Amino acid sequence: TAMADCLNEIASRMGRREIVMIFSDFFTNLDELEPILQRLRYSRHEVVLFQVMHHDELAFEMDGMVKFVGLEVPEELLAQTDDLKRAYLLAVKKFNDHFQEIAQRNGCERVLVDTRRSMSELFIDYLNQRSMLNRGR
Repeated sequence: TAMADCLNEIASRMGRREIVMIFSDFFTNLDELEPILQRLRYSRHEVVLFQVMHHDELAFEMDGMVKFVGLEVPEELLAQTDDLKRAYLLAVKKFNDHFQEIAQRNGCERVLVDTRRSMSELFIDYLNQRSMLNRGR
C-alpha cells in the first residue's frame, strides 16, 4: 500500500496530460496499484512503468548452497539453489506476466530493466526509440 498511497498523493497534485515515469521493482500488491494506474490514465497522463530488476532476480544463475540475506527484512535463508531455481523462475514469470497484463489493460507502457545495463544507457535508448516512434506518426 505504500506505493499505492505514494502514487495517489502524486496523482492528486498533477495537472493533465503529463508523462509519468515510475521506476520500481513493483514487488507490491498489484491489485492495489491498478486503481492508481487507472486514475492516472483517466486523467490523460501517459504512464511508463520501468520495472527495475537485478540480473540475478531475472536469471537466477546461482549454483550450489547459497545464503540469501533479506534487504527489506532481517532474515537469512541457507538453501540449495537446485531446489529453488525452477520454482523461483516460474514465480517471477507469473508475477511479471500478471504485471504486464495490468499495464496493457490500463494503457500503460511497461519496460523491464535488467540492472546489468546502466540506467543512463537504457534511458537514452528508450527516449531514442520513443522519438523514432513519434516521428512515424
